[in-house]
Amino acid sequence: MKSQFKKALSCLLALALLCVAFLPCLAAAEAETVPEIFVPGFMGSTIYADVDDPDQGTVWPPKTDDILNMVKESLPALTRYMFDRDGDRLCDEVIPKVNALFEPVELDEDGNPKGNSGAILTYPEADKVTKDGVYTFSYDWRIDPLQVAEQLNDFIGYICECAGSDKVAVECHSYGGVVTLSYITLFGSEKLKSVVFNSTAVFGESFNGGLLSGQMTLSGDAIVKYMRYAFNDNDYEKLLNGIFEILGKAGLLDLVCDQGNRLVADLSPRVVPESIAPLFAGWLSVWAMIPEEFLDGAMKYVFEECYSDGSHRVLKEKVERFNTTVRPYKTETLTALNEAVNMYVIARYGWSSLPLTPYYNNQSDGSIDLKYASFGATCAEYEETLPDEYIAAADPEYISPDKSFDASTCLFPEQTWFVRDLTHSGSVAGFPEFVQTLLQSEQQETVGSLAGYSRFMLAENGALTADHGPAAKQTVLDKIRAFFQRIFDFFKNLFKK
Repeated sequence: MKSQFKKALSCLLALALLCVAFLPCLAAAEAETVPEIFVPGFMGSTIYADVDDPDQGTVWPPKTDDILNMVKESLPALTRYMFDRDGDRLCDEVIPKVNALFEPVELDEDGNPKGNSGAILTYPEADKVTKDGVYTFSYDWRIDPLQVAEQLNDFIGYICECAGSDKVAVECHSYGGVVTLSYITLFGSEKLKSVVFNSTAVFGESFNGGLLSGQMTLSGDAIVKYMRYAFNDNDYEKLLNGIFEILGKAGLLDLVCDQGNRLVADLSPRVVPESIAPLFAGWLSVWAMIPEEFLDGAMKYVFEECYSDGSHRVLKEKVERFNTTVRPYKTETLTALNEAVNMYVIARYGWSSLPLTPYYNNQSDGSIDLKYASFGATCAEYEETLPDEYIAAADPEYISPDKSFDASTCLFPEQTWFVRDLTHSGSVAGFPEFVQTLLQSEQQETVGSLAGYSRFMLAENGALTADHGPAAKQTVLDKIRAFFQRIFDFFKNLFKK
């Protein structure tokens, strides 16, 4: 009997050990996929003139013909201004034309849509919502982000109910990160399995801060640098960039910009309050994307200088509501989110920031500054590297391959991935799969746990690869030879067509 008991006990122990060994596999097999929700960014949803009657057409983006007609009608006034320098006369003639073009997409004094304009909040049919589906949240990106957060809460609840799921996975992009953070601030994270902040403006964007602080300026250097982003993936990208670089080095762009800055100086006292402020400062989304360090200057410039008559009181109250409800608690909210769900940050870089403000030299993905999108990386300026003494004292594991930034100062350095040369809204082979892996992972992944996706990656030749640093620099002779080769190739292809 004792022998049989020992054998039975041995079998039970062996079975128990076998079960323990296979527990991870069983858990993985039983892991449940949850619906994915994509929250797009600024200008990511179509704005209709009447949400109840889409056939009336859209108000954003403006039609190309309307823009061209506005420019054509303004040319005589601009030409006359070059001779008489009468800024008031130019404003009298041009501002009404500009305002007529953008008036349909402006909000009213209180920050509400005019008429019945807005985005159509599209909900998928209930019987077509599944746990493995991906659903885009459409919203009016002009209005109060706290109002949009309430709409997102309803959308998430609908998707969960229809799919029979307790949670969803959220990917937010650009301004969509602000919307998602506002949702989490108001409603918590109980319905979230994971969140991927993909190139988001959670901590702001320098262009908005500079623009609403009245810091507008043009420079040839800014134009040359931004053209690299604008011409990215163009058939004649290298040739066009080469031409702009030559114009820049010759000082011709600076001459043009000097005239432009004179124009800005002459016209801004009227153009900003009469045209720019009603459009951009009226969009509450723009206010939500102003970095903390610009906020006081922007509030004073817009509400004390542009609107010195005391108008737009309700708009100001809405801005201040966000400033007191969401803005002061960003880090606290994100830290709590990180403790509750799987959370990830993706930052892209490789280009200068937007022109027209003094902050164009910030590293960015062509739109969002790297230091903000990464939640706090320490960055050198565009095309510069961190000081040698900084790099010598830093942990090399966190220094980017091109030595332009330090990832260790990010809010979540082990959950932040960097992709060089991937544009703000661009994608390459392997990138969607990367995001999908993060969204559906059962555990909190890190840059050390996720095989195939290193902390520093590169978008090269249409694919996502590990970043091994910048290529060797060309000599002056190489650049001259390459430039003339591009000109030859341009005309050769032209004649072929």
